[in-house]
Amino acid sequence: MAIFFGFVRAQEMPVNEIQGETSAARQQAPITFPQRSQSLSSYVTAPADFPEITVSMPASGTAEGLIFLSTFYFDLRNQVPSQPYLLILDNTGEPVFYRKMPAGNPLIDFKPQPDGTLTYADFQNNQIYVLDNTYTLVRTITAKNGFKADNHEVLVLPDGNVLYMIYDARTVDMSAIAPGGLPNATVLGLVLQEQDPAGNVTFEWQSWDHIPITDTNQDLTLPVIDYAHGNSIDVDSDGNLLVSSRHLDEVTKINHQTGEIMWRLGGKANQFTFLNDSRPFIKQHSARRLDNGHLLLFDNGDGQLGDDPATTPGRYSRAAEYALDELNLTATLVWEYRNTPDTYSFAMGNAQRLPNGNTFIGWGSTYPTLSEVLPGGAKAFELTLGAGPQPNIPLVSYRAFRFPWQGFPAEPPILMPQAENGATVLYYSWNGATDIASYRVEAASTPDAGQTIATQDKSGFEERTVIADADAQQYCLYRVTPIDTAGAAQRSSGWQMAQRCIKQRLYLPLMAAAE
Repeated sequence: MAIFFGFVRAQEMPVNEIQGETSAARQQAPITFPQRSQSLSSYVTAPADFPEITVSMPASGTAEGLIFLSTFYFDLRNQVPSQPYLLILDNTGEPVFYRKMPAGNPLIDFKPQPDGTLTYADFQNNQIYVLDNTYTLVRTITAKNGFKADNHEVLVLPDGNVLYMIYDARTVDMSAIAPGGLPNATVLGLVLQEQDPAGNVTFEWQSWDHIPITDTNQDLTLPVIDYAHGNSIDVDSDGNLLVSSRHLDEVTKINHQTGEIMWRLGGKANQFTFLNDSRPFIKQHSARRLDNGHLLLFDNGDGQLGDDPATTPGRYSRAAEYALDELNLTATLVWEYRNTPDTYSFAMGNAQRLPNGNTFIGWGSTYPTLSEVLPGGAKAFELTLGAGPQPNIPLVSYRAFRFPWQGFPAEPPILMPQAENGATVLYYSWNGATDIASYRVEAASTPDAGQTIATQDKSGFEERTVIADADAQQYCLYRVTPIDTAGAAQRSSGWQMAQRCIKQRLYLPLMAAAE
């Protein structure tokens, strides 16, 4: 059984059973999303299907750092193989780093960890991958005790331990639990597992032992019931765990030593009184404890498959911040952000409080893709991904983050000489490099006779240098060398041959000389 963000893949269930769709209206309701147009990549040194990225609100007053996304097609009916990318972007929407991943396999939760690594989760292979700052794979994490790792959350802890989620499928006689329940239903429970750097399990918690199946917001008569649907873990200020579960409408505090539940916020078993809030959070994501002691989360707002703000008035998503009184069990809404006009995301999404007080919001399954807002609610930045391959199959990122980052790629810069209108045009980039100020451009007729012909300031991901035809006739080989902000030369691209020389069949002796 394949679980896609807690949804059973459409080829494994009738469409009307996805995500508990039982009413006639929901069986007929299409999945609708704001429409976007597709376009080919404008970069020569990146793949032609590189995602279109639009900055709809230019950056003003944003926090420091780069933007981290992991894009894929959100296609619950599995009509089109996804083409995922791992992306690091700057405030202009230009890539700093990209990695095109194998088609058909959504990869999610791409982000830096406190130890300076990058992590992301692999949906198909149920693995978590760790990259260093050269973007080299340094660790592969698989779940232990016979489980398969889920893709919603991974935390690298200060002691090097890794904490992640597992969706545990069991056959349950639901006829004994709920009217109309099936005797051989498949029920998905939530498991939290922590392992040390040696791969030993140091903590394991299972929802079966603590939370009744009947606490879910799901239809208990379905053949497959994802009753918890955990989607985030956070280590609280006291070392215990905060877990968000979409299908419980709940944030649960769990003792990190004993596994006992300390309190339950939201949902059927809510223990708190909500103050100053016009509605409870519903099907939320990304519950995080803030430095001020408050709780920040992304409230999807009662999302269901097929919901559309145009036909379902009143539904909207928001970032919400609560002051928690854990002694008197009150949750007071002290801040929220709703987009203008309202944005409604029935799945995915996150909210991140930034060091300067701004809030970074990933809108999940809809457009815009992300917004950054000031404490007073003014928008500081907004970015939107391009279209998916078909209407109602959007290109999305499960979460969106902003973090400081320095990358030192293991791979060399890419240089691609092109023939354009009688001139040789050099296109070049260094995928993943930060702190680069300029490029030194060299030309040669043979590799041992290179000379600098230009210095190009770095202005974006890809630079362009035009060699006029008269000058281009002197050279067949070109090379670029990045210069960092301290003035030090970095790894060069190696010599690349102009198309003119290849066409003149000069490439064999020149390549021999280059070797």
